[in-house]
Amino acid sequence: MVGIARTLLAIGVLCFGSLVGAQSADIYLQLLRLYRDQPALAAQTVAKLSPQAIDRGIEQCRSGRCSWHEIRAGAMVHADAAELLIGPLGYAARDQIRSGRELLQIATDLAPSHHATNDDLKALASFGGRWYALSARLLLAHGHFEAARLLAVEGRIRYPESPDLFVVLGLLSEWRAGLGLDAGDLRGYIVRGVLFERGLATSGPYRGNAGQDLETAARDYRRAIAIDPEHAGARLRLAWAHLLSNDRRVWEAVSPAFIQGASHEAQFLAHLLRGTAAERERNAPSALAEYTAARSVVPTSQTACVAVSSAQALSGQLSDARRTAAECLNPGTPAQAVDSWTLFRLGLMDSTTTEALRAEARRP
Repeated sequence: MVGIARTLLAIGVLCFGSLVGAQSADIYLQLLRLYRDQPALAAQTVAKLSPQAIDRGIEQCRSGRCSWHEIRAGAMVHADAAELLIGPLGYAARDQIRSGRELLQIATDLAPSHHATNDDLKALASFGGRWYALSARLLLAHGHFEAARLLAVEGRIRYPESPDLFVVLGLLSEWRAGLGLDAGDLRGYIVRGVLFERGLATSGPYRGNAGQDLETAARDYRRAIAIDPEHAGARLRLAWAHLLSNDRRVWEAVSPAFIQGASHEAQFLAHLLRGTAAERERNAPSALAEYTAARSVVPTSQTACVAVSSAQALSGQLSDARRTAAECLNPGTPAQAVDSWTLFRLGLMDSTTTEALRAEARRP
């Protein structure tokens, strides 16, 4: 019955979004509680609230009416609402992100009165840093580079020990080098072992000193790893930066020890990166082994399929290469699914990170 009541409440807000005063503020607080059971509905409803209603609700949190759990849920509901509203201009999404930032600041301000322990503060900083990284990547994915940069810098000031924000800062340097959407097509060639030095040395789609920007990116990824040596995103992006600059340290960034303890998605990406490094060195056996391992992790991946075919051709197994290439034309993945390699090379947030934040925000 509680779930039904909350659903009816949310639907009521959709119909009567013009509610004002304390009533709308109370509805906002109830939406933060709704996020625990029905996050999608809560986000859809918050996305339709007026800015005035949201501001009144946030004031209730500032006055101490919200628990830490509700504030954390509020930050995520606004992040989810921003994803629903993001577009070419992004102003509505930025308003949602602004509301989430305010809630995180309120949580920090209220920490002394909540008698927060060191563990509480560390958990809040970890959540806040990842939230800023998630929101900055959302802006970046839709081409709002400067807004993403400003948000990442602000997050870095608030949460100086967040490895996730160092990863985003590194990613911004990659894009500054012209390795973002402008090079979207070119970047796909790396899985077939095509060298980038020629492209980096010419104007092409690259802007400024691409090599220097890549080194800046690698430096930020190494700073993230210094904070969290097991940070999968930082290690994978460092390996990517090494590949783009033809640096053999790619093998160190995604070592066998890293792969052994990584998630399935990270294992898949690490094998592709290692296979690419081997292919660039014309080491056909190693390339084939790494690409085959990637395909075993995600059998439906078209990227891994094409990579295996490329390595087979490099090793002289032309008939096998043709047969594998034919298999690649019939992927087992649904047409609407996006290969995680595509998300990775564009620097988008992986789904596991997003879901982990949502799960944390929904915990009581």
